Amino acid sequence: MELRGLLTRAEGRDMRLGEIIDSFPHRGHILMIVLFSFPMSLPISPPLLGGLFGAVLTFLSFYLVIGRKPWIPHYIHNRPVSYRILSGTIQKLTRVMRYMEVVLKPRLLFMTNSERLWKVHGVFLLGMAVVLALPIPMPAPFTNSVAALPIFLASLGMLERDGVCIVIGYFSTLICIGYYVALVVLGKEAFDFLLHWHVGG
Repeated sequence: MELRGLLTRAEGRDMRLGEIIDSFPHRGHILMIVLFSFPMSLPISPPLLGGLFGAVLTFLSFYLVIGRKPWIPHYIHNRPVSYRILSGTIQKLTRVMRYMEVVLKPRLLFMTNSERLWKVHGVFLLGMAVVLALPIPMPAPFTNSVAALPIFLASLGMLERDGVCIVIGYFSTLICIGYYVALVVLGKEAFDFLLHWHVGG
């Protein structure tokens, strides 16, 4: 598997993001999007990587839409990813894909055979990647996960030609929307509470 080959090339050292992206010239954008969205979709994702991986996914998705080889700015291209995070991510992703291969299969093939729909999926991935890359002004759990999960599911469905998985990825945006709306409401309520407490004090 190409993901295992990436660990072999790493030889226990940290790798630059550009090295990781350049390691998949034959599988195109989708495998890279699966790889970079997976750690962010976990309930406990690596801290401080949401913005960085979100930026990488934004560029990958954009070049998927226009059908060109991805280009990444140098300041992102040269950012290191620790071997510990890389190894843990690939091992977990390999296990997940091994289990999901039992469920994933070519279905609703019009979802992946149509070039027009392929671009629609790319625009969807791009939009969710931008959301993932946005800085969240308040600390809250799962902010990375709810934005990355639709990206992971939709890109995995595209990789495995499983239209059902893509549809599930689209619908999982409802979780993201609901979560961010709840953050805004709770954040406003918390602000109002502190304001009234201060005034009352």
